[in-house]
Amino acid sequence: MPNRDWRGNIVGTSHFFLSELGAVLPSLISILLRFALLYLFFWYIADFMCELGSEYFGFSILLGVAALLTLAVVCWKLINSWSKFDLDKNVPSGGLLSFVLLDLIPIAAVAIAVWHGYRFRDGLLGFTEWALRRFGIVN
Repeated sequence: MPNRDWRGNIVGTSHFFLSELGAVLPSLISILLRFALLYLFFWYIADFMCELGSEYFGFSILLGVAALLTLAVVCWKLINSWSKFDLDKNVPSGGLLSFVLLDLIPIAAVAIAVWHGYRFRDGLLGFTEWALRRFGIVN
């Protein structure tokens, strides 16, 4: 039976918990980063719809349909993989590249719009425009 008196061996107990946390941290950060990149994509889509909705209503509807289709595919893949999930198997990491590439689509759209003279007001699109100008990607 393990020793439950953690106050007597605080250094050993803290070492154990920190080593367990260190073992789980890379996979936890990877999962959180994937969710953050997915959230950022939908934030870009919503910001595009709000920014361009009054001037380009058809484009805003098209973006809304694209966002709904993307959300439907993500939910379908999540439900589909949930039924195939097995805790005993070691699942290889899918990587972050697909999530990063998903976010590069709106960034490229902002860059193209800025090259053609469009100025975004503020929010995420305004910040992206500022960052693209700051790093010299667009003038």
